[in-house]
Amino acid sequence: MNYALNRPAFDAGFMFATSPTGTPGVERSTQAGVTVNALHPGAVVTDIWDNTPGLMRPLTAAVKQVVMLPPVECGARITHLAIDPGVSDITGAYFDRNRVKAPSILARDAALAQRLRGASDQLTGIDRKTPSDPTTSPATLRRVE
Repeated sequence: MNYALNRPAFDAGFMFATSPTGTPGVERSTQAGVTVNALHPGAVVTDIWDNTPGLMRPLTAAVKQVVMLPPVECGARITHLAIDPGVSDITGAYFDRNRVKAPSILARDAALAQRLRGASDQLTGIDRKTPSDPTTSPATLRRVE
């Protein structure tokens, strides 16, 4: 996936996943001991690029060889975030190349995140007025700002 061409989608995904107003929302998830992070695994070499229009195929083939990463390397980044003890207490962060990185300014816009949540709730019919489970105890997680 081309990050530059899809930046609005990445920003929206980050806001939705890591904002306290998003879903599942960092604040509520930390009460249950769940970490919520966003990850950019890298540009992945896959067969999807083989459908590039005729004149672009040689350029795409070169980019695949030089810039893009094999699926196993991108998968390793996902696995790192899921199981590495060194990041198990981090929540609300954006990871790029196995490191916490500041997301774009747009992705950190709390008002925009709330609008995104409201639109998503309306489109999906989710009612967030239901109280959270009082039996869950707060976990020891560090929120990355």
